Amino acid sequence: MAVKSGAVDLFGNTLNSLLECTKNGEILSKQAPPSIYMVPSAVRDLRPRSFTPRVVAIGPLHRHDEHLQGFEVQKTTYLNNLLHRCRMVPEQTLGTCVEKVIGSIKRIKERYAGSTTYDDLELAKMKVIDACFILEFISVLDRVPSGTSLLIVQSIALDLIMIENQIPYFVLENIFECTILASGQMREGASLTTYIKVLVSLYYFIEGKVEVVRDASAPDHILGFFHKYFRPAEPMPSVPVPSTKRHAAMELHRAGMKFKPYVDENWGTGHETGITLTFVSMVP
Repeated sequence: MAVKSGAVDLFGNTLNSLLECTKNGEILSKQAPPSIYMVPSAVRDLRPRSFTPRVVAIGPLHRHDEHLQGFEVQKTTYLNNLLHRCRMVPEQTLGTCVEKVIGSIKRIKERYAGSTTYDDLELAKMKVIDACFILEFISVLDRVPSGTSLLIVQSIALDLIMIENQIPYFVLENIFECTILASGQMREGASLTTYIKVLVSLYYFIEGKVEVVRDASAPDHILGFFHKYFRPAEPMPSVPVPSTKRHAAMELHRAGMKFKPYVDENWGTGHETGITLTFVSMVP
């Protein structure tokens, strides 16, 4: 049977397209999996504000959020204060920081899931400002400027451990080396890990009940830092699971069981979680 020319063209185009997909897949398979991403809508929709920064945007994912724009200018004051506190020539120090970031811009992009609308110049500038802001914010925790609301400080601290609001740890490390470490303000052998441990005091949901765990591998970001280096000091109590069949909450709800939000002022941020449910009653 003769093959029509249109069918041949379709076959060739489809094959070439699939081969291109294969090449792209090969490239992606060699990259480290993204570690900073938007929370799936199935989870986010349960309580959006639990995943959205309240005061400051770190990285590109929430950069355009309208309620965070007012703090963008404040971040530049932290940048200025860090450079002056380190007693370094701004042009020289920033040049070194930019060089470090530009040298790893491809690696930075790979850490974020999904494409961004920022070009390399915008992304590099963003990384330097964000990293300097975080480092300077940590440095002033023991000397919070007068007039600064403690609520704002705690809100920023919580923003820094949101998965959608992260900066790659290696970027923060590079800027730390170019600024604080290069200025001689810390003893020889000091590390970023040592420097950011002061943040622990702001996260009262782990206060006094954690142990530091040594881990040779570098974390992906600040949130990953807490995942890697801090564990409950005491084992979590085990909850016996009934041998009977377990049902999904939706199934139980349809059967007549009622639920209400669980509120515990000692948990996390002190707000209701919105996803923890407490049994109220069962309608016969």
